[in-house]
Amino acid sequence: MSIAMAPELVRTVRLRLRSDDHEAVREARRTLASALGDAADAAMTVPELVLGELIGNATRYAPGAVDLLMHVGDEAVSISVTDGGAGFSLEAARAPNDLLAESGRGLRIVQSCARSVRVTLVPGGGCCVTAVVPLAG
Repeated sequence: MSIAMAPELVRTVRLRLRSDDHEAVREARRTLASALGDAADAAMTVPELVLGELIGNATRYAPGAVDLLMHVGDEAVSISVTDGGAGFSLEAARAPNDLLAESGRGLRIVQSCARSVRVTLVPGGGCCVTAVVPLAG
């Protein structure tokens, strides 16, 4: 895993990791928590949940390299996860009929926590999902 941080204040973080590297995924969560800094503890849990769901989807549907870009603003956290998968549309993604289903709920969780969710196909292959999560305040 490589980490590049903006100078001085750690507000923007770029990471590259393998989706199957569980320690790197834990480190990504710790890095996000550190970048949140003075945000209330309650505000940290929602961005970390969204990050976990987005990385979980990359692990399940597009194993391999994953690029993360996290930017902590004054009012929201923007989390982008780019992988080598075929991509999908938000309209085509459906929540499971069974609310207790073990899979298929991650994107619905992200959509309910985020102010906005955008899916972009990457030229040459890949998919980028960006979620903007408001900070409690």
